[in-house]
Amino acid sequence: MHLSSIFIGALTALISVVHAESVIAKRADLGSAFVLVYCNFSVALDIQAGETSTRKILDGRSYDYHNEKYRPGSGDGVSLTLHHTDGPDSSNSETTFRYKLADDNSTVEYSLGNSGGNPFAGHKITLKSSGDGCPSIEWPEGIPTGVSSGSCGSSENLILTLCPPGTSLDDFEDE
Repeated sequence: MHLSSIFIGALTALISVVHAESVIAKRADLGSAFVLVYCNFSVALDIQAGETSTRKILDGRSYDYHNEKYRPGSGDGVSLTLHHTDGPDSSNSETTFRYKLADDNSTVEYSLGNSGGNPFAGHKITLKSSGDGCPSIEWPEGIPTGVSSGSCGSSENLILTLCPPGTSLDDFEDE
């Protein structure tokens, strides 16, 4: 009797370790979300994941950027919301890049949208992947055109670029 309870305890511990390693392996294969700003003005980035909210200021004059490994969010997933920090364009209008991981972490769904107006009208916005696995979204004038959502494998990086100058993600990978 005592031997079988030791065996059951050891088996339970082994199953827990295997499960933990599987969860870690799934996270290690996940891509990242990038926000790159090349405009000649600063942009506020509000990051919302579940109950957690963070604000960063990205200075386009310094080619500022934000990146984060995909993470689970609740409900609609994780929202990366951009808006002007000051001046005549600092109204309530905003551009939001949302992503949501599938429950098994195999895919990431994403969307790009404006609310309250078009805060970056006249400025090109692109949302592309680092590979060829995800549909791209491009707003040549900062105003939504066509389909503004997609889904792809979660190992792909998604890169939102405001005022893209034609540089690539490779410029940022060594930092």
